Amino acid sequence: MYRYWKPDVKDHFYTTNANEIGKTVAGQVGKFGYHSEGSVGNCLKNKEKDSVPLYRYWQPQKSDHFYTTNDKEIGTTKHGQKGKYGYVSEGIACYVYPKKSRNELIPLYRYWNGAASDHFYTTNAAEIGTTQNGKVGKHGYSSEGITGWIFPTGKGSHKGSHKGNHKGNHKGGNNKKPPQGPKPGIYRIQATHSGKCLDIYGGSKAANTKAIQWPCHNGANQKWLLTYNAKNEATLTVQHSKQVLTITGNSKNNGALTIQYPNQNKQNQQFILKKQGQGYALQAVSSQKCVDVFGGFQTNAANVIQVIYNYFN
Repeated sequence: MYRYWKPDVKDHFYTTNANEIGKTVAGQVGKFGYHSEGSVGNCLKNKEKDSVPLYRYWQPQKSDHFYTTNDKEIGTTKHGQKGKYGYVSEGIACYVYPKKSRNELIPLYRYWNGAASDHFYTTNAAEIGTTQNGKVGKHGYSSEGITGWIFPTGKGSHKGSHKGNHKGNHKGGNNKKPPQGPKPGIYRIQATHSGKCLDIYGGSKAANTKAIQWPCHNGANQKWLLTYNAKNEATLTVQHSKQVLTITGNSKNNGALTIQYPNQNKQNQQFILKKQGQGYALQAVSSQKCVDVFGGFQTNAANVIQVIYNYFN
């Protein structure tokens, strides 16, 4: 399986058909501006016993290719048909094994960089530095587990800020769709009604510590790293503890507290940012309710909760 990188759209592309790009020597530039990064490994062009299809998809707005053995992730395998999240089926890339059924098989790891809207696949875990599901490794890529098992014929070499990718039968341009909210980065989150900032009570690093509003300062317990997943759902990671803003207990109820908790990539830790005036509403994916200061209070240490649509920021 050949691996390519297109730096202007930050997209990786994988294929068993060298003619799609026309180059296989690492470093050479082929069709559509894709740079060869050599071979990742060897998957099967035809189905063999115990193997499963590795489906290939393309998202033109984000300039992202996506590969999975689980057809339910996108919801279609019909070539040219659009499925979930705007991904269009490009058929079967090759065949892989769903488990290590032969001694010589090696894992094909899957990673995601929400800031760049890029999926990255490698058999060399050292390229990103983690295989723990949900953990963020090098270059901002978070692990999404193992896609399948393939034969070793070589390993790629990820080069920091690059990301390569072919565009199948299309020519791709710099057309990644930006997130609805601010760019990924570190922010203080300020309530418009009080001018106070989203804060972890007492600067505690303990899981389940509640979020409050507090006069803005430069402390790390008021600094939040904003990142996005493939669906443009935001995660907010507070910098003093590296835990994320979470709706406690995955509650759907009005008044449920927001807390800090280790990132488990669950929907009660993911938010949709909706433009409201000069700010944004933070709407929890799990409940469709919005982050709010309890009672609209302006006092220090007022709890930050979720309620039916309002806005905090």
